[in-house]
Amino acid sequence: DGMAGSIVQLAPCSGAPKQRWLHDTSLGGVLRSLAGASAPLCIAPPARPPPDAFDAHSIVADPLFVDAAAGDFRVRADSPAISQLGWQPIPPIEAPTARCGGEHAPASPPCLREVLQV
Repeated sequence: DGMAGSIVQLAPCSGAPKQRWLHDTSLGGVLRSLAGASAPLCIAPPARPPPDAFDAHSIVADPLFVDAAAGDFRVRADSPAISQLGWQPIPPIEAPTARCGGEHAPASPPCLREVLQV
């Protein structure tokens, strides 16, 4: 669609053959064609995969993460992974923590040895 973040690919030309394109950063990243160029490829939007590109049981959908931008990749209850596939989220694992290097803890190397002892 030409908007920021759009994806394009080089593809064989179907209209005007042998186009060359210039990425003009002075105008906000505009692509410009240079007439008379020798490259046999054109810039084009990526082709959609054919309907049979995925197996019969694939589901191509937004997984509906809770808040991917903030790093929360748990899936929401209405995620197609749960509603269509029956996937069950893995319960969170409580890991022990250590207070190394703080004002009440020894310096890093001895503290590290303490934490790693079995």
